[in-house]
Amino acid sequence: MVLGLGGGVGGGGHMRSHLRASAIFGSRSPSFLMIGLIVIAGISAFNYWNLSSQYGDLVKEIAELQEHVRIASLKRENAEKHIDSLQQRLRDAEDYLGRAKLEAESKSNKLTSSLTQIQMKNNEINSLKLLNNELQMSSRLQNASIKQTQQLERQLKAAQEIGRAHV
Repeated sequence: MVLGLGGGVGGGGHMRSHLRASAIFGSRSPSFLMIGLIVIAGISAFNYWNLSSQYGDLVKEIAELQEHVRIASLKRENAEKHIDSLQQRLRDAEDYLGRAKLEAESKSNKLTSSLTQIQMKNNEINSLKLLNNELQMSSRLQNASIKQTQQLERQLKAAQEIGRAHV
């Protein structure tokens, strides 16, 4: 007697095929297997859709970040150009200031020299004024002396004429 896994006695073929199916799938396994596969396929599809959506969002975010990086890079380049321009303007202003200081120093030296020359000329003028005053005094004294001499000469002639008249 052969005992089957199904609990019955006998050796029927129907029983053996059922036993094989039961051993592989279990009882009512095909419908649970199908439901499990459908559930797994659904979960996989949902996960694929979710990951695909996240991937699309990430691609958009990466594109936005790349655009931000590009804009930031352009702004940085513009800022660097502006800084270079300002530095050049600063160098030009410093050069101009240096030239202006040299020119001001040169003009100051010329002004000092001119003031010194003016002072010398003023001193010379004052000297000449003093000399002129002395000459005028001397001239007045000479004129007075000449007048006195002429008066004395007249008196001498008058005295000589009186003396001739007496002799």
